[in-house]
Amino acid sequence: NNNNNNNNNNNVDDDDEELDDVEEGEQQQQHQQQQQVRLCDMFAPPTHILHRGGGFQGARNVAKDARRWLLVNLQRDSDYACHALNRDVWRDELVENLIREGFIFWQSVSTTPPLLIHTLLTTE
Repeated sequence: NNNNNNNNNNNVDDDDEELDDVEEGEQQQQHQQQQQVRLCDMFAPPTHILHRGGGFQGARNVAKDARRWLLVNLQRDSDYACHALNRDVWRDELVENLIREGFIFWQSVSTTPPLLIHTLLTTE
């Protein structure tokens, strides 16, 4: 009978260990998801200073009417330097203030080859 109690206690201990492993796995998964969210936020476009209406032509028209320079930033998702611009340059307080005071800032993710983009922007 005593031996039977020991087997039951071992089963309870095994169940507790399995629950601990499951909880630990869930906590690790939540932590990884939180890190991914933070990374996404860190490298996200600076929407607070971007012109958002009417695409390139809309931004161009607003800049023209406001007699401001149009600052265009074309990015590629596959290029880390583009994400670094979002994180390091566009979020700098001095840069943000300069953009707000003197520019209309338009940013887009491009899949078009650079030479074609240059041609499109200079012919319009």
